Amino acid sequence: MLGSIKYNLANIFNFHGRDARPTFWYYVLFLFILQVAIGMIAAIPMYVDLVSGAVEAVKTGASEQNMEAAMFGRMSGQMHTQMLVSVVIGAVSSVLFSAAFVRRLHDSGKPGWWLLLVLVPYLASLIISVMNFDTTIALTERMVTATDPDQRVALQSQLYQYSLLGWIAYIPVLVFGLWKSDPGPNRYGEEPVRF
Repeated sequence: MLGSIKYNLANIFNFHGRDARPTFWYYVLFLFILQVAIGMIAAIPMYVDLVSGAVEAVKTGASEQNMEAAMFGRMSGQMHTQMLVSVVIGAVSSVLFSAAFVRRLHDSGKPGWWLLLVLVPYLASLIISVMNFDTTIALTERMVTATDPDQRVALQSQLYQYSLLGWIAYIPVLVFGLWKSDPGPNRYGEEPVRF
């Protein structure tokens, strides 16, 4: 696994050659764990504000609705930062992922431009996220303060619609990442070494 990570990090901008399935998937696992860890670290200030707001509301004897409003009021500024961090992490991950995916495509005899099947919807979802920061925060605030469970579900489904395009990008990753390797050499090079 470490060999796969070192190899891919050393070849971040190398779009030539082939990568075997294990080499590719160990690297994807590494990128996923890295994204989750950075996202969790970036979310710590938001959760600290959330808990601080709840503690202050309890100390003052606030009602449940007032407590939720106080918690969200403290959290909303952090949400904007958290969303921006998520977009940056997504963009950086796209750069780190691209060459490995192209080499994986090459291993099964597919042209590298098929990377666009992944990048276009994923980057479009990041752009949509940036354009809808305020709407997402407003929907989240309405969802948190809603008292009707059906209204909460409806608002939550609106939030999920913004991220659907980004999830669609994972389908080609799964399909082509699991695609069987060409045996022996192909037009993109010799059979890859497995790490």
